[in-house]
Amino acid sequence: MSDADEPEKKARQLIDNALKDACCEIQDYKTANPFGSKGVAIEYFQMGQGVGEADYVLFVNGLAVGVVEAKPIGETLTGKEFQTKRYAEGFPKDFRYVELPLPFVYESNGNETRFTNLWDPKPRSREVFSFHKPEIFEEWV
Repeated sequence: MSDADEPEKKARQLIDNALKDACCEIQDYKTANPFGSKGVAIEYFQMGQGVGEADYVLFVNGLAVGVVEAKPIGETLTGKEFQTKRYAEGFPKDFRYVELPLPFVYESNGNETRFTNLWDPKPRSREVFSFHKPEIFEEWV
């Protein structure tokens, strides 16, 4: 890994810890079991429709509910919502999901996290202090 990759690696470590604090089990896409825990965050998730790879897809009770886009530490998050929304819209249909686009999207650089609820009448990104716990998503769904 080059020095240029170091800010993103550090951000992912911070994001992993924050997701674990929210009671999410972190899993790799190749060996993932969305039913492995109430809250699961699957890394390097291969999206459908030529969208590419999402940094994390969030599952609650085996049902996909959201996406997390990781950015390097220090990178500004505002203006990145279009990328996260594209991942939410491109979720593959061969997995269980609550609705498309996936309604709960985050952008994070490890130090700052922004959240958008696409079910809001006027969705907008706002800063949050932590990722939501699976129980909150259960209530919303």
